[in-house]
Amino acid sequence: MKKIKIILSILALSLIFVACSDKKQKETQQETVNETVKESVKETMTETQKETENNAVKSEDNIVVEDKESGSDNPKSKEINVKQSEAKELNSDLTAEMQNFLKDYSVTLIESDDLNYNQFPKENLQAIAKYETKDSIGYVVRYGENKIGNAVYYKESTTGVFVVFNGENILGDNNLIKNDSPEEYKEAAKKIIASQVSGEADIKYAY
Repeated sequence: MKKIKIILSILALSLIFVACSDKKQKETQQETVNETVKESVKETMTETQKETENNAVKSEDNIVVEDKESGSDNPKSKEINVKQSEAKELNSDLTAEMQNFLKDYSVTLIESDDLNYNQFPKENLQAIAKYETKDSIGYVVRYGENKIGNAVYYKESTTGVFVVFNGENILGDNNLIKNDSPEEYKEAAKKIIASQVSGEADIKYAY
């Protein structure tokens, strides 16, 4: 009788142990599932965030200049990639100085006689050169991929607007910048300043 009680006790303990083990195993499995789900959700959210950020960058990198005054049913338009160049020459102290100066101004782009863009994203402008005369302050700027312009503010103006004129139109050269290189921009800047500045002027280059 005593042996039977011992055997029954052992069996009872075994069942309890198995039940506990099963419960622990199930808890471990559930924790694993929960962690897997969390990681999956996290990855999905990260991918969605990246996609959203990429789309945002993509949309901010391009602007469309339009002819809004002609009244035509099919107005002219032109897309410009305004993303900044990563060239160190164009990310210079002169660019930082210009950006600080432009805080008090808005910028309008005159791409051609009938194509313009008000409230141009001035933070995308990069300075190549600066000049100052008794009548005006000007920066020769890169305003987009293969795009050079002359940004001018006339001291007597009360509009608070810097106007960027397309450099190709100033010089009559439709292929002024071909490879988006700092060397091309500097050479073109010299030509633009020579064509726009007469008399005394304080001129400096970013590089």
